Amino acid sequence: MVSKTEDNLQEVAYKLNHIITEHGLTIPIQKIELMALEGREQVGSTIVVDNKIIEQVSSFNCLGSLVSCEEEMDIDSKLYNCLKMTGIISNIFRPQ
Repeated sequence: MVSKTEDNLQEVAYKLNHIITEHGLTIPIQKIELMALEGREQVGSTIVVDNKIIEQVSSFNCLGSLVSCEEEMDIDSKLYNCLKMTGIISNIFRPQ
């Protein structure tokens, strides 16, 4: 999930968790990671799902690419690919 604000991200996480649990599924909290950035600087953020705080990291693997808040020349293309796939995935969850 991608969001411009922490409040919006928390709301989206809540809604996604609610929809998933309605269908008898669960989110594997231990496999979720959070990276919060303001520009290219990492900032603290707390997102809670099922009363558990999501682990904040400085890098994560997204579809085979390492996304990092540290200096990387190709981070924009990696984020673009991640956002593109996120858009595809979100279309699947969009109500018909």
